[in-house]
Amino acid sequence: MPSAYFHPQFQAFSEGVNLELAEMHHLHDFCTDVAFLKRLVASQYNRQPKEVTDVTSRIDVLVDHDGGFHPRVVQLLLQLFRFHLLRWINGDGLPLGLVKKQVTSRKQYEESKGNAVYRAKQLLFMMTGHKFVPADPSIRLQWKLHFDLDFEPDYPLTVHVCHTHVDVHMIQGIRNLLLQSFNYDDATFDSAFDYWMSKEVFVRVDHFNFV
Repeated sequence: MPSAYFHPQFQAFSEGVNLELAEMHHLHDFCTDVAFLKRLVASQYNRQPKEVTDVTSRIDVLVDHDGGFHPRVVQLLLQLFRFHLLRWINGDGLPLGLVKKQVTSRKQYEESKGNAVYRAKQLLFMMTGHKFVPADPSIRLQWKLHFDLDFEPDYPLTVHVCHTHVDVHMIQGIRNLLLQSFNYDDATFDSAFDYWMSKEVFVRVDHFNFV
């Protein structure tokens, strides 16, 4: 029996054409229940992250401009940023001070603490404005580190939702966050980077009214 996937009506669905098929409509070529076809289509578009890797596998951290810094320094900061970002996404480090300073609610703090999937969803929403992983596998979530600073901007993080990338201006303060010494094996340690990243994500996600 041929696969229903190749039926013209399913192909139309896959291209985003809403045919508004009635529940009793019959696909004569395959004798396929329309409800089944709708469930099949829905599964193609249900891209809510179920595992943290659904998001982290799309993330690229790269250097956009080295600003004349020594290559070894740039490479070190690049690797540290990757480590800290992935550590944060995986649920490690979330300072309680964010609640005390009313940056986030106690409920949001409890949901995010140690919850990698929840944080991955937050990060995805901050970068795309959507709760779904992009259907196109070629779309990447890029973090671009900029070292060519003629001046130090007040806000070192710029999110470009339409292009799914974040510009990180590597000002002295950000470099200090990355170079802070702490126990890398301690998942409960709240680093200065954790505080900064949590604040940036929570505030921006709340701006979009993340639920």
